[in-house]
Amino acid sequence: MARLARSDRAGGLHWIHSRGEDNEFPLEGLEQETALAITEAAQRSGWGELARLVAADGYCLVIRSSRPNLSRAMTALQRDLARRRQLFFPERAGELFRDRYQSWLLEEDDPAALERLLGQIRDGALDAAIRASKKLRLQPVTEHSDHADAEVELAEALSSYAIGWYGLSEDEIVTLANSADCKCVIAAFIRSRCAIPVAWIADRLVMGHASAASRGILKVTESNRELELELARLQLARDIEETS
Repeated sequence: MARLARSDRAGGLHWIHSRGEDNEFPLEGLEQETALAITEAAQRSGWGELARLVAADGYCLVIRSSRPNLSRAMTALQRDLARRRQLFFPERAGELFRDRYQSWLLEEDDPAALERLLGQIRDGALDAAIRASKKLRLQPVTEHSDHADAEVELAEALSSYAIGWYGLSEDEIVTLANSADCKCVIAAFIRSRCAIPVAWIADRLVMGHASAASRGILKVTESNRELELELARLQLARDIEETS
């Protein structure tokens, strides 16, 4: 089956795991601190947690994201774990654990396989859970596939809708500044509803480099309340249209 990419897509079901390598045990003696750090990260980021396993050699999670901020939240979590590790065990190298994690979108059309994965996590079998997750991980959307084509089609439809919602034409959107507020909101809107690369969004909205689109999305979702509310109005308008 053709599969989608790991993504920060809001509402996505995500597999996350982080562990030591070469016989390192980054969480040994810190299991309770790790659980607390994960709980705090979930509260900050609005994750819905389906399952969690914390062991001496790492942890794994299955979470439902509520907004497109997974990468940012995971970076903060891993840094928090590195800080706690060095605080409690100064002789250990906290940096070893700082950026070591993997996350993937999970397939949701095989409930039996998903339940087996959740069962492995509840049973405390980290290696078995990692193996089970591989059957559900969605592969990069950049590979040519029917699913990839479908994501591009969806992203194009979302782009056209949002541009029209602002009362703009395709010619007018091109003339706006790369960092125009409406472009940032449209970028966040597209990113929240499909697993399309940020580079595609930047090109579609004429925002310059992909990093500019990423900054615009963060401005909307993390730091500008007015734009966040504007995004919510756009989301609501689209939801109403889809259900009518």
